[in-house]
Amino acid sequence: MSLLSIFKDPLIEFLATEENYNVLVSPAPANKFIPDWYKVLPSHSKKFRDAKGGLAMTAKKCLPMMDAMTYGYIIPLAGDVHIRTNNDATRIDITENPFIKLTDEHSAEQVGTQFPYPGRHLVKFINHFVIKTPPGYSCLFTAPINHLETRFHTLGAIVETDKYDREVNFPTCWLAANYDDILPAGTPIIQCIPFKRSTTIHDCEVRPFTDAEFKKHEITRMKQDNQNSYYVNNLRVKK
Repeated sequence: MSLLSIFKDPLIEFLATEENYNVLVSPAPANKFIPDWYKVLPSHSKKFRDAKGGLAMTAKKCLPMMDAMTYGYIIPLAGDVHIRTNNDATRIDITENPFIKLTDEHSAEQVGTQFPYPGRHLVKFINHFVIKTPPGYSCLFTAPINHLETRFHTLGAIVETDKYDREVNFPTCWLAANYDDILPAGTPIIQCIPFKRSTTIHDCEVRPFTDAEFKKHEITRMKQDNQNSYYVNNLRVKK
């Protein structure tokens, strides 16, 4: 093993057949899929002011939100899918590419009677890329953070992608009733966040502040009150 291979950054890989690789929309870093509502949001309010008299900042200036929605990778819908639902979304008809399967279905029984959307069948979005991470790394799969998708909600999971050598597919609850339109290729379906299992925190403790901890809390509060961008300029670690 070379020194270069020892010290290079961990790599996540998305593997597909040559045919699918050349045809399907591919996974990409999440910063390529910033939601439209956030893109068009102005950085400051047009009518509200902050405690210092300046125009109040909006969520566009909240870099913790930006860090979350741009962290990891997005696996998008790989091709166009036409979806038609009835007036309560308990029936769903899907038309898709006859040569590349992009969806499947789970029955409502698989999520039980206490599922928040009773009677809804789950759409399973088919992922044609095998996800490969280095030894010791898993992936958290979750609905794309802050995308606020109203048509569907993808269910989350964690998979040991360093050991599982098959594709991971994504059960999704379809929400939109009376829908009759194409869900276009490239629609963000899932956010994939790799993490090292050995660094996961497993224990927690709930307790009151110590005097020293509360003093640090108050110093941070006062610095934030005094400087609008204190967190961004002094505490945030660039992702």
